[in-house]
Amino acid sequence: MKMHIIYNAVTSLDGKTTPGGIDYDLMSRADKYRMNELRGSVDALMTDVETIKLKDPSLGVRSRVEEPIKVVVDDKGEISEDARIFRGDGKVVVFFSKSASRKKKKGRLEERDNVEVIVSGDYVVNISSVLTALHNRDVETLLVESYNSLGRRMLNEGFIDELYISIMPTLLG
Repeated sequence: MKMHIIYNAVTSLDGKTTPGGIDYDLMSRADKYRMNELRGSVDALMTDVETIKLKDPSLGVRSRVEEPIKVVVDDKGEISEDARIFRGDGKVVVFFSKSASRKKKKGRLEERDNVEVIVSGDYVVNISSVLTALHNRDVETLLVESYNSLGRRMLNEGFIDELYISIMPTLLG
């Protein structure tokens, strides 16, 4: 069975998500409720290192006993070992490219009980391989949360089945 992939994004009226690298909390209360509802309905949540560096999300779910698998795509091995995504007992799978996997960080992350590191792609993580690895872990539904690059990549490669875009009534210029 094919994995069902959902992408959820928030943007301003002028199409901005993180102008100048600054994280603006664009989500309304209704958007935050919907995000939690979406997170609670999937087997895995996927984000990229750019989103973690900007927002440091925990990707937690308030209404579920068992957390979905948290997935991070990190082409260059830039994720902080102290990122909120690693806190708690939930399973975290980090995908590094071969070039990023040479860093000592990979070994330190693998020492954690709840973290699995997978190497995929030479310089950029291969998204098809990520999806295959997740499918092999019985992931049937995946929610993608990212500001720009990962979401755009997955849209361009035709992986997204369902798209939620919230347009906030503001201009960020």
